[in-house]
Amino acid sequence: MKLLLRTLSLVWRLLKALRFYEFLRDHFDDLK
Repeated sequence: MKLLLRTLSLVWRLLKALRFYEFLRDHFDDLK
């Protein structure tokens, strides 16, 4: 069970980082 929770939190952090990266990329494309 602990392993599942750890994996879930890792995936959650990955998803947040990906969304943040997409947001930054779109923002910088608008600035150009």
